[in-house]
Amino acid sequence: MSDTNKITALYCRLSHEDELAGESNSISNQKDILQKYADDNGFYNTEFYIDDGYTGVDFERPAFKRMIDDVDNGRIGTIITKDLSRLGRNHLHVGLFTEEYFPRNNVRYIAINNNIDSDNPDSSAIDMAAFYNIFNEFHVKDTSRKIKASCLIKSERGQRVASHPPYGYMKEPNDHSKIIPNPETVPIVRHIFQLCAEGLGPAQIAHRLEEEQIYTPAMYEYSKSGTVISNFDTSYPYRWNPTVVANVLEDVSYIGHTCNFRFGRASYKDHRKLKLPESEHRLIENTHEPIIDINTWEIVQRLRQSKRRFTRSGEKSIFAGIIFCADCKQKLYFHRHVREKPENWKFVCSSYRKNSREQCTMHGIKESHLKEIVLHEIRNVTAFARERTDEFAEYISLKSNSAVKKELSDANKKLKKSEKRLAEVGI
Repeated sequence: MSDTNKITALYCRLSHEDELAGESNSISNQKDILQKYADDNGFYNTEFYIDDGYTGVDFERPAFKRMIDDVDNGRIGTIITKDLSRLGRNHLHVGLFTEEYFPRNNVRYIAINNNIDSDNPDSSAIDMAAFYNIFNEFHVKDTSRKIKASCLIKSERGQRVASHPPYGYMKEPNDHSKIIPNPETVPIVRHIFQLCAEGLGPAQIAHRLEEEQIYTPAMYEYSKSGTVISNFDTSYPYRWNPTVVANVLEDVSYIGHTCNFRFGRASYKDHRKLKLPESEHRLIENTHEPIIDINTWEIVQRLRQSKRRFTRSGEKSIFAGIIFCADCKQKLYFHRHVREKPENWKFVCSSYRKNSREQCTMHGIKESHLKEIVLHEIRNVTAFARERTDEFAEYISLKSNSAVKKELSDANKKLKKSEKRLAEVGI
């Protein structure tokens, strides 16, 4: 393509943080400035490349990538932006593009407000470009620091800091800082918990939801707002991921609590979602209306703690997930051969099975023997209850009182901690 026929790329970018600066950084304002500059300075064959709602730290922006592809294909001769910050706010990447990539591809770069023009390399503005880029990046770092501080303050006040409500809830129309049950998705969340309480695991629940043709959370969001979540394929609207189901089953939001800071990022430059350790979580109780009753929640959590997996032959023991080795304290795995008789099915030590022979030895117990032992203990307890009713009732009462006292003690400790924190913040 001849130089006279090459495109003059007018690149616009706006992030959510830039929107706070007002109309000056709006896409419409940038387009007006760029088009007027192009018309006044004889730049023709203009084409807009617009990234609306994308941070300058990340260069994986659709319009920017399309523009770079056009540069690689020799279609672009000039790139014009309102200022350097519109190109990006990562000083290393911006410097790489303006000082190496664009010159190597014979592309002229102009940043209007910074008075930068690569066709005038001796200007003082070119010498200041590196400093402009550093200050632009510092703006993002400072904004990130302020957002984190704001989230901490909100959390201390007992407010949610997550931007999106959990599946099953929606933002309250008159106050977006609060969430209320979503009548369309609440039945699905309750259905998931009920299936788990009946003994199904996340993979089985996911398969059941797919059979019932229930939209996945990502597909539901897409059907309502048109927003496509990263790595989501709209051609599979009912394909639930077992991990998503497991996350629903473990989310305390469904019993009315809020847990802030479960996830975070390594830095303001790295947007990957990281799971934070429990020591950094902030649990705030009774912040919104629950949609799962506490009894169902506790049943599901007990089942989740003692996960029961099927063997390859499709069998599952009633003791799976709750039997532990007396020597190494690790779980015993349910094991059986395809043609083995049921009376020979057994549990074996997981440490030894995983080739950790230094930790434990080869041993196990037959399931049939385990059933006999448990049945014998049940008969002893029931016989004791029938023959010595008063003593049994007294024993149960003592155990119950002990549990109540422990629960009351834990509650008092939590209350004193909360009162101390309220006194510190002056409330």
